[in-house]
Amino acid sequence: MLSTLIDLSKLLKDPSDYFQGTQYPDDYRVDNVLIYHRSTVDELQQRALVNLSHHRFVLFINLKTNGTINIDSQETVIKAGQGMLVMPYQFHSFYDLQDERIDWLFMTFEYPSDSRLSPIKNIRLDYTSEQIELWEQLTQHFPNSKESAYNKLKLLGASTLLIESIHDSFSNQTTDTQSRTGKSSLISQVNKILAEEMEDGIGINDIADFLGKSERLLRLRFKEEYGISLGVYIKRLKLNKAIKLLTQSQLSVAKIASEIGFHSPESFSRFFKSNTNESPKRYRMENP
Repeated sequence: MLSTLIDLSKLLKDPSDYFQGTQYPDDYRVDNVLIYHRSTVDELQQRALVNLSHHRFVLFINLKTNGTINIDSQETVIKAGQGMLVMPYQFHSFYDLQDERIDWLFMTFEYPSDSRLSPIKNIRLDYTSEQIELWEQLTQHFPNSKESAYNKLKLLGASTLLIESIHDSFSNQTTDTQSRTGKSSLISQVNKILAEEMEDGIGINDIADFLGKSERLLRLRFKEEYGISLGVYIKRLKLNKAIKLLTQSQLSVAKIASEIGFHSPESFSRFFKSNTNESPKRYRMENP
């Protein structure tokens, strides 16, 4: 071991400046890392929709059981060894899991530059063996990461290496999506209708009319395919859009209420507070 280090040290050149070395780039620093695992379809689907829209990045890897993720109405099939990066405030859901028992691993984190990671937005990631090894290190380091500064640095170092490796590997790749069938899935059709008609206060009966189905059949099929009721899904979609507009735009509360289909700021405020325990104005103040 020492002989190898001796050989390598002899290749080093003398520094031209003894006071200026390699510095940690602030814009590349991953922070506030959480690692967790999903083992059932219900757990994966419910938690993705229950969690409120937030400013954190979500990176995941499918370890077993193929499935589909829908991010902002874009469908992508994810196989074992693949994953994606979900950007802050992106609405996403999972479905078409081929087995009730799954193994999907997630890392959520904060990062100082959204724009730096935007080139890998909506890109399906085929993880390399090196990146899978980094995932293994993260999973090993996380349980003990709060015990000492050394353990914390091991976790944050591996997290940063993984993100930078993904950035370097995939940032020049074009968006790679694969629909489940030759035609749009039900959830994509619903998302498209909501995107175009939400401001008009569209309801489930209106969506059923657009799709040429009965409201009862639409509700049953949606629940059967995606593991969540259509009403809850629409509520979460509206809440996600409201949070995104409150935190990322200067639109007035009245304008935001109108954009997500409420006829008055008061009814929007009641909806928002019942789901977040805060008024829209307070939420905006506390999440600048």
